[in-house]
Amino acid sequence: MKEKKQGFVHRNKMFVVIMSILIICIISLVVYIMIGKVKDNQLNSVGIPEQEEPSYNEPVSSDTRIQDFSGSYNRNTDQIEFNWKLNIGEKDIDKVELKYNGNRLMDVSSYRQCYISREGYNIPTGDNEFILVVQQKDGKVIEGKTKVFIKYVVSLNQVVKQDGQKTKVTLEYQYNKKHPVKPPRLIVLDDTIQYESMKYIGTDYKEVNDVVNEKTEYEFVWGEQPVKYKQIYVRWSFDEINDSVDFIMDKGSLKENDTIKKEDE
Repeated sequence: MKEKKQGFVHRNKMFVVIMSILIICIISLVVYIMIGKVKDNQLNSVGIPEQEEPSYNEPVSSDTRIQDFSGSYNRNTDQIEFNWKLNIGEKDIDKVELKYNGNRLMDVSSYRQCYISREGYNIPTGDNEFILVVQQKDGKVIEGKTKVFIKYVVSLNQVVKQDGQKTKVTLEYQYNKKHPVKPPRLIVLDDTIQYESMKYIGTDYKEVNDVVNEKTEYEFVWGEQPVKYKQIYVRWSFDEINDSVDFIMDKGSLKENDTIKKEDE
């Protein structure tokens, strides 16, 4: 009987080896799963928090913050434009004011943009600092500052008068005494314009409360009779401050039978 068992084992040796390996793998897998469950229970018992999605919202401040307060000057309208944003906090706002040189210009509590007249508020040329003041109901004051550059020459106006074969053109302008400028040069921008002469006549000067009002005059003499109507582009150049302004000047008088097409003659 013993010999039969040994013969069976000998004949099925390969089968026995495979079964042994399979049993060992099953036992190893069971042990691995059990160990994993124990580790999970240990981690949960420590209380490791779940990862939260990051928040990109800024925390609400107790005080209001002023953002992007800026100003710019428009010489064509002679106005200063202001823009700003308010990041409203938890504290209530009493009022918002625009100030200059310590003086209140206007209440802007209901606005995020406003315009002021440079001449109306007597804002001088050059750099000027303005302050936006937020007054909270708890008494706290928040300020924002911005600087606005006002061009040295303002309130420009051109006057043209026809006198036979002559055209007189005058530039009226204004500047502050602390930022003086020299009279401008007159430049004809169209090279095809023909004239006998163009000369500087003079500049009238008048000062009131440190504000200077000047009038600079030039005269054209045309080499034709009668003088044909034409619109000419000219430039008044303030060379020492690198500034200029362009205007359209009438040559001759526009008569009833004249048409604008004569500009192209």
